[in-house]
Amino acid sequence: MYRSRPKGSLDKDILEFLSSMNDDLQLLQYDVIGSEAHVVMLNQIGILTMHEAKVLLEALEEVRHNPEILTTLMLKISMSLLSLILYKNSGSR
Repeated sequence: MYRSRPKGSLDKDILEFLSSMNDDLQLLQYDVIGSEAHVVMLNQIGILTMHEAKVLLEALEEVRHNPEILTTLMLKISMSLLSLILYKNSGSR
């Protein structure tokens, strides 16, 4: 299906069937913990400022406590997390 490149948008039921979002939600807590560890490490080695790290960690904690804010149209939790983090960080500069 992915290789055939269908024209137009896919039906909502097909998207939900193809999505691993429900399965990925079970791994969300661990994904958030790993992402938080990376943010701390990037701050410690000087790639992220303290402010940037704080914004990212707050966004990750928000996702951990309110997973419903992630879009159900995304096919992967990681993509959805990245989108949210980039959105949250775009207003902080």
